[in-house]
Amino acid sequence: MNSSTRLLTIRAVPAILTMCAALPIGAQTRPADRFATLANEFVFTTLAFSPSGATQAGLHRYDDPRTGRTLNLDQMLDDYSPAAMARQRTFYENFRRRLARVAATGLDPQTQADYEILQNAINSAFFSMNDERFSSWRPQIYPENLGSALFSNMSLEYADRNTRSRDLAARLEKVPAFMDQAARNLTGSNEIFRRVAIESADGVRDLINTTGATFVRGTPSERRYTRAQPAALASIARFNKFVRDELPKREQRDWRMGREKFDAKFRYYLQVSGTPQDLLRAAEDSLRATRQSMYRLALPLHDQWFPGHRHDASTPDVLLNGIVSEVMARIGAEHVNRDSIVQQGQRDVDMLQRVVTDKRLMSITDFTNIRVIPTPLFMRGIYGVAGAVFAPALQPKLNTFYWVTPIPKEWTAERAESK
Repeated sequence: MNSSTRLLTIRAVPAILTMCAALPIGAQTRPADRFATLANEFVFTTLAFSPSGATQAGLHRYDDPRTGRTLNLDQMLDDYSPAAMARQRTFYENFRRRLARVAATGLDPQTQADYEILQNAINSAFFSMNDERFSSWRPQIYPENLGSALFSNMSLEYADRNTRSRDLAARLEKVPAFMDQAARNLTGSNEIFRRVAIESADGVRDLINTTGATFVRGTPSERRYTRAQPAALASIARFNKFVRDELPKREQRDWRMGREKFDAKFRYYLQVSGTPQDLLRAAEDSLRATRQSMYRLALPLHDQWFPGHRHDASTPDVLLNGIVSEVMARIGAEHVNRDSIVQQGQRDVDMLQRVVTDKRLMSITDFTNIRVIPTPLFMRGIYGVAGAVFAPALQPKLNTFYWVTPIPKEWTAERAESK
């Protein structure tokens, strides 16, 4: 299951769990009851396909109906082997047939909406497997997935530190098999993806050597972790060498999906009936209105700050661009020091919490668990500036993280200023 499909599943978790909680015990006759049972199975089975995502969603144990075993998902890595991918395909094919036997017309409007969410998640999974096939040509998904798995053991306080250290060490032992499978899967790429993959893998190596080693220090799993380190690091080095030296010789894939595939992904990901062209037109209309608002706000500031400046007024757009650009440059000059961006992120969060509380905009009693931290190195290819990583859907009381990406010391002043 790719990251997009997993996200769709995680989005559905709260609604589906609420619906399942209302299901009468033993009731299996009504379409709504049958659907609730199917939905519950779908959520937990598809989450279990991705142990990394399962930990992040708050699912830690899973009773595998295929083997009868209880799986400790926190100690497992995602399985990208052909056999595992075939099992996932079989599940989705069978589940689609079973879902079709539930009469959607017999469901209430809310449950019909949940039914459509499930249909969309299934279709998205098939699109991922049949059309995107990222596992064969996006090398960066492997270190990003691995880093997320290892980091979740450390960052999410789903158990005591000793337990999470044990889980982390168990995952570290599986890194060589994971990275070697990644190299076997990859048949194509492009220069951009290869560069991001190597940077992300370097970030995972740093995570293992520093953050992970510090996390397990003094726990019963420290020796186990230390023993697993050399093989894990060697496999990451092999992966980077493969990506750098061998993968460029294979098929070169454009990073762009093409219009047809993008339209399909747009529909699955956003779950809307409109097209990207519809959204583009709406965005362009909004942009024009926003630019006019910016001009109205900028004009008095421009007259105050630059009373002697005159701009080219050959067209309204040229005049607007000149005035707004000059005012924005003046405003942009007042910013945090490049080395304090993470600390400023924390100050901004504190300020926003005070505003929400003072203005009584909403209750934040249940949402005081946000932590601002530097973006992990292995995820900086995705989080170029900042982003939120929300508490697990199944454990909403755990921390929500706001990742802020520091400006690298080697960046020039000009490049840092542009960020």
